[in-house]
Amino acid sequence: MVGHIGHLPPVWDRLAFTVKLMERVVGSDDEFTIDPLRHKEPLMLSVGTAVTVGVVVNTKKDVVEVVLKRQVCAAVGSQIAISRQVGGRWRLIGMGGTLV
Repeated sequence: MVGHIGHLPPVWDRLAFTVKLMERVVGSDDEFTIDPLRHKEPLMLSVGTAVTVGVVVNTKKDVVEVVLKRQVCAAVGSQIAISRQVGGRWRLIGMGGTLV
């Protein structure tokens, strides 16, 4: 992201966010139901225009914490699209909103 110093959102290498999972996987011919997120599971996260992979390090009722492989620049409250590997391809499974 390009911008003036001091006017950009923070850069994160770790995110905690609320999660809302869908009932079924999007973009697949087969109708897979979505299981809850698991510890050490890789997820593809789209935060604004940034795309990164994160590994789940902590999961509670509807809040997940991930460590990112590539940092993202995002404001608190940014929306996140969450994808999981299903059948060898990344498929959209839910959305979230950043807490920290």
